[in-house]
Amino acid sequence: MNIVSRPQSKKRLSLMVAGFFLLLTIAIGVFVYMISPLRDPSFQPNSANAGSLIPWMRNVSEKDWGWIVFPLAIADASSLTVLIKQFSPTRDMRSSHPVARRILQALRFEFWLVLGSVLCFIFSLGFVLYLLGQWIID
Repeated sequence: MNIVSRPQSKKRLSLMVAGFFLLLTIAIGVFVYMISPLRDPSFQPNSANAGSLIPWMRNVSEKDWGWIVFPLAIADASSLTVLIKQFSPTRDMRSSHPVARRILQALRFEFWLVLGSVLCFIFSLGFVLYLLGQWIID
């Protein structure tokens, strides 16, 4: 494998992983929509009757939905952060002072960590709001 193609393969891999998690998120969203009690015309939403009306889904608790939603939010946020990092331009810091280079590396790492954390918060909030809107959790 030649050196020029390595960055391209990393970009392609990060794009494939982000695409996989996007498709998984869409599939879970469609599944939640399909099992939503809002699809039943006789359903009257109130403060205590959230959850699927499908018999084999009635035993799935809010805690179980949390075990699905939050790892999915982490996976989506981390794959999107890596994808953004792969496609963002980087500056060559070989000529700068070693201490300045270390500080810039630390700041760059903190930037990507904060971006991933913010994306994780946004995704998890969005997923929980979607579950609330579909009356899967209350």
